[in-house]
Amino acid sequence: MNSDFDIQMNRRRQALRGASCPLTDEQWARMTRRAAESSVMEPAPSVRPLWPRLRRYVPAAAASVALLVVGIGQLQASPRPASVAYGGQSVRFICNNHCDAQNAIAYLDNYIVKNSAT
Repeated sequence: MNSDFDIQMNRRRQALRGASCPLTDEQWARMTRRAAESSVMEPAPSVRPLWPRLRRYVPAAAASVALLVVGIGQLQASPRPASVAYGGQSVRFICNNHCDAQNAIAYLDNYIVKNSAT
């Protein structure tokens, strides 16, 4: 029993029997001789330079290091809580960026007084 593959192969054989090669026998012999005489070149080993691969990572690494250095510089130990007198009471207050705790409490007090009056 013929399979579909066998049928297709038989059709291809018949088509090839009637077809002719576009090359003359002399051209075909010359091409095959030249191919046999030429040395087979081995492909060069694929060694890519390191810089093109690293080029896309260097800016990201530099930015990370810069953020780390700037971040460590900004992360200073917070000052000890300052005791501030507010409304006759002693309030412990920590102020960022080395501001004056007494002035910060006074500003907030004025702000609350002004906004609660309206």
